[in-house]
Amino acid sequence: MIAADMSATTSAGIWHARRGPVALRKGDRWIRPWSGVADEPIVDGQHLLISTHAWWMNTHHLLRDRRGVPEQLPYVSLVEHRLDCWVPTDPANDWLLDRRTTGRRIWLRGSEELARAAGLDTGHGGPVEGRFRAPYGLFYAERDGDPPVPRAGGWQQPDQQFFTGLPRTADQMLQRLQHDSPDRPWSGPFAYACDALRTGRVPAELRSVIYQALLLLDDVELTGPTTDVDGRPCLALQHRTSRRISELLIDPDNGHFAGHRNTINDDSGPAPDGTVSGSSSVITRVVDHLGDIPHDLATLRRDGAPVLVD
Repeated sequence: MIAADMSATTSAGIWHARRGPVALRKGDRWIRPWSGVADEPIVDGQHLLISTHAWWMNTHHLLRDRRGVPEQLPYVSLVEHRLDCWVPTDPANDWLLDRRTTGRRIWLRGSEELARAAGLDTGHGGPVEGRFRAPYGLFYAERDGDPPVPRAGGWQQPDQQFFTGLPRTADQMLQRLQHDSPDRPWSGPFAYACDALRTGRVPAELRSVIYQALLLLDDVELTGPTTDVDGRPCLALQHRTSRRISELLIDPDNGHFAGHRNTINDDSGPAPDGTVSGSSSVITRVVDHLGDIPHDLATLRRDGAPVLVD
C-alpha cells in the first residue's frame, strides 16, 4: 500500500513522495504524468489479465404491478460483479472471460421485499454469466451466429492497428477523441477514452497522452489522493456535468487504468444527489497461462462496496 506516499499536494498538483510531482495542474504546460514508466514486459505465449471488481446500477421499470396498480418509480439497485479477462499476445488465439455476479445487492430505490411483492424477478436483465473462450475476444459471436473474424479496432475494442494510428500529442489526441464522438461533444471524449482504457490494453506511452488530452477539457481536473471501491490509493481524472460526476481512476505507480466511479450530481435521477451509481476496481497483470491468477491477486481482499448517502 502506498497511502503514505500520496499524503501531500503541492501548488503544482499531486505529489508522490518517491518521484516528486506526477502531474501538473492544467495551467502549467506540461510535465507528462508517468513519463518514462514502461509496462510490464509480455512475451509470446503469455497473457494479459484484467481483473475487475465492480458495482453497477441495475434499474427495473414496471408499468403496472401484478394487481394492476401503476408503478410510479423504478426499482434501482447496485449489483456486485466480478470479471476476469485473459488476453493473449496474439489476438487470433483464444481469449478467456470469466464473468459472474456475487449475489450482493445494494438497493438505492425500493427493496427486495417490495420488488418481490410487485412480481419483479431481479435475477433477469443482467449480463450473461459464465466462462467463455473465443478468438479476438468475440465471446458471444457463436451465440449470435456471427463468424469469429476480427473487427475493425476502435475505442471500445482497440487493437494494435488502432493504437498505431492514434496521435502522440495531447492536442491531437483530444481532436481525435472529439472527431470520433461528434454526437456527444461534452461527454464523448471522456467516455471514449474510458472505453479504451478499461480494456487494460492501452500502452503506457498512449495512456499518458490520453490523460493529458482529457485535462485539456474545461470540465476535467486531476484530483487525489482518493481510493477505489476496495480501498486502493488512486489518482482520479474527474469529469463533472450537470447530472453526473465521472471519475477515471489511475494507479499512481504505473498510470494503469485502476477503475471508475460515477456519482449522481442532482436530484432528478433515480437516486439522491451524491449517490454513487457505479464503481469499480481494476487490476492488470501479466500471466503465463490462460486462466492463471497470481497468488497475491487471488488472495487479495476485494470486497469493498460503495458508501451510500443518508
